[in-house]
Order: sequence, then C-alpha cells, then structure tokens
Amino acid sequence: MILLQIELYFVLFVYYFGFGVSTEAAATVVVAKVNDTTLLSGCSSHCTLDFDKTLECWTKTLKFYEQTLVGGLRHYSNVLTNIGYWSKHNKKTPIDFQKYEAETIARMRKIEPGNAEDEDAVIEPSDYEEIVENLVEKSKKTYENMVHQNNPNQTPLPSVCPLGCEKSWDPWYLMFLISAGISVILGFVTMIFVWFLDKRDTEEARLELAECEVVKLEPKDSIADKIK
Repeated sequence: MILLQIELYFVLFVYYFGFGVSTEAAATVVVAKVNDTTLLSGCSSHCTLDFDKTLECWTKTLKFYEQTLVGGLRHYSNVLTNIGYWSKHNKKTPIDFQKYEAETIARMRKIEPGNAEDEDAVIEPSDYEEIVENLVEKSKKTYENMVHQNNPNQTPLPSVCPLGCEKSWDPWYLMFLISAGISVILGFVTMIFVWFLDKRDTEEARLELAECEVVKLEPKDSIADKIK
C-alpha cells in the first residue's frame, strides 16, 4: 500500500512540475539570409474551433509554415545547385536540370494526400509544377554564375536540415514507464533489505544455538554439593 502511494505521489509530481510538454513545435529553417538559421516555434496540431477563444494558436501555426515554406524552397534550390556544381568539380557529366525538374514533379505526384482537404483538390499538381519550374530555372542560373566565376575555393551553398518538430505526448504511457521504473527500483531495494534482515536473523540464530551448546557442555552441580 505504501509503495503504491509513493508511486502515485511521484507520478503526480512529475506530471505537474517536471514533464509538462508544450504542444508547440520547433524547427531550424532558413528565414532571412541563405545562411541564416533561426529556431522557430509556434506550430501546433491542437488548435481547435471551440476551445481556442482567439486566433493566437492558428496565427502562430500559420507564421510557422510561412517561414518553413520559404526556407524549404531556398534549400531545394541550393541543393540542386550544389548537385550541379558537384558534377563539374568532380569532372562528371553535367547534370540535366530539366531531368531533375521532371523527376521532382513525378515524385510529388506520388505523394498521397495528407488529409481530406487535399482530396478536394485544394492543391493541384499545376500549383507545385510552376513553383518547381521556377526553382529549377533559378538553380540553373546560380550554377552558371558559379561556373563563370570559377572560384577554386567555392563551397557548397548552405542547406540546413530542420530539427524534429512537434512530438507526440501520451501522459498515460509516460506515467506507466515511471511507475514501472519506480516499482523495479523499490523492489530491488526491498530485496536488499530483506537479504540484510535474513542475514541478521541467521546470525542471531547461530549465536543462540552456540550459546545452547555451551550450556549443555557445562558440568551440572550435584544436589549434594548444593546442600553443602
């Protein structure tokens, strides 16, 4: 009973004071300069129509996607430019930018809709086809400028992978893990305590047995001696 109470108090303490998890997300993306990284926050998948009394949650999420969208487009262009320059730097066959454009669009077409809105044609293939075409064209121009400059110390254009975004939060699962861990620790401590008690009792029993043996070996005074 005491063990369960200790576990319950500890779990409540952890839940309220130690491991409160925010529903906001964080990601590293390019937002200002090409080589600038900023830690963004505000993305949430828990905005509601009824519970949220203001647009704060929705607005912060929208701003998050605005900046990550710009960063993603810039990174795509930089990586494609780096692929082209890598081919030249390593004396390989120059890449066909139009081929990469077609492959990108083909892969995008295979991406399954993430929700019901996409299935209702909110995003059409023509929407991202035009964006990809413009990005590939700009990547090609940037690559040609790098080749024209012929800088022997040319470094790849920066591309920063985003950090993990919103993490799932299941308080009951965490509580179970904490409770199981506490049970294992307390069980181990109890086993050690019982072992010490058993060792002490065994030692006391051995001493009592030894005393009994000593008493048995001592000579008994005769009744006559006691009368004298």
